[in-house]
Amino acid sequence: MKRKTRSAVPFFTLVELLIVIAIVAILAGILLPALNTAKQKAYAISCMNNEKAIGLAQKMYSDDFNEWILPALLPGFVPPNYSPGYIWYGVLSKYGYGVNYKSKANSFTCPSEPVALGNAVNGLFGFTHYLVNTGLCGVYNSVNVNEQKIRKLSLVQKPSIAIYGADSSERTIYGTIFIQAFSYRHGMKDQRVNPIYSDPLPISRGTTNIMYLDGHVESKLVGSLYQGNVYAVLTSTNIDRCGYDRSTGIIFK
Repeated sequence: MKRKTRSAVPFFTLVELLIVIAIVAILAGILLPALNTAKQKAYAISCMNNEKAIGLAQKMYSDDFNEWILPALLPGFVPPNYSPGYIWYGVLSKYGYGVNYKSKANSFTCPSEPVALGNAVNGLFGFTHYLVNTGLCGVYNSVNVNEQKIRKLSLVQKPSIAIYGADSSERTIYGTIFIQAFSYRHGMKDQRVNPIYSDPLPISRGTTNIMYLDGHVESKLVGSLYQGNVYAVLTSTNIDRCGYDRSTGIIFK
């Protein structure tokens, strides 16, 4: 009888192995950018949800305090006492309106921003990843005439275009009246740190998430926010630009 022989075990040749590796590399090159885009979109949506929660918290504050819009800064925020309890986000958190800046994954941390919250001296965000419109909200004892007044919701004729807040590129302040201070971090990284009002507008394909006083949130390119100057959409006497007349309200001292 003839002895049975085992069938030959198939194996890859070197050429076939190289072809498989090349195909895997091509697929990775195609899929990884798509996965990264999907991840960034998910981050942007998470950020929008944070801002919707912040906007709702502001509405609850106004309901509790006779329709007053929460000031960006309250009495008590004086050197050396810089307690968040006197800043807008600390107040919203303190009153239990569903937002909390103390938790690890808090409502004031944007997942699209790689720089953490912490000490601004160390290059971190000293307040939160978001800021508010200090022209609309007012600031206690501000020396800037466009930030001195506080007002009730009834003085905002067009809350659907009145900007309450947005993503922040500022690591050392809690609010702003110019659009350069917004971070256009969604869709691409915003490289700027603490820009000032005289800086040129960023040339960016990234967007910023904007909180409006009526509670809705929109994603905006920097060009769509420019209305003849860098502060008109935040504070103006023209209600068609910013939703309210900045000459209204009372000086907050």
